[in-house]
Amino acid sequence: LAVARVELAKALIVQDDFDAAAEALEPLSDSNQTGVILLRANVLAETGKTEEAVGLINRVIQETGGDARLVINKANLELALGRAEDAERMVLDALNAKPKSEVLYAALLDLYDPAPGRKSLIEDQTSKWRVLVKRLLGTIPNSRTGRLVQAQLHEASRNYDRAAAILEGLLSENANDGKALNQLLDTYHALLLYTSDSSDARPCVYLGV
Repeated sequence: LAVARVELAKALIVQDDFDAAAEALEPLSDSNQTGVILLRANVLAETGKTEEAVGLINRVIQETGGDARLVINKANLELALGRAEDAERMVLDALNAKPKSEVLYAALLDLYDPAPGRKSLIEDQTSKWRVLVKRLLGTIPNSRTGRLVQAQLHEASRNYDRAAAILEGLLSENANDGKALNQLLDTYHALLLYTSDSSDARPCVYLGV
């Protein structure tokens, strides 16, 4: 029955029917399962109850220790409320408790160096990014996140071949890795701009051209 309610709530959320989703999840209000909590928090946030969503996740984290998904979700809610320092602090605290958690590294990297079109709300984010990268590469350098960062650093140093090789390796492991693919395309584009001979750039086999 719980599984059916979760699936129903997911379907209702896709339809933007958050009131009905909240009603479907109401009988599961005593559950501390991460998936249920994330759904309930999502519904609360989408219905203008972001503070209540923060409180819900915080209660579960205090009771269970909480996994990384709860920490990251709460951090995103804190960001939405304009509390960037609180978001940063809680992810850093979680990383200190789990220093090899790749998803926590990825969340912090996104805080300090968000995707194009977004602005970091963290003060002195560049120096913090450098410190975090050094820590990441000293702890889990061969992780997917570690290799993405290494490719980013190689591209920044105009070592495009090395950057491309790392990203191609990631795509050989998972052809559906959208972030690696986008980063590889950026690397090819940078290489084309940097060199006068476009033949130096490898054809993108993942696009079939």
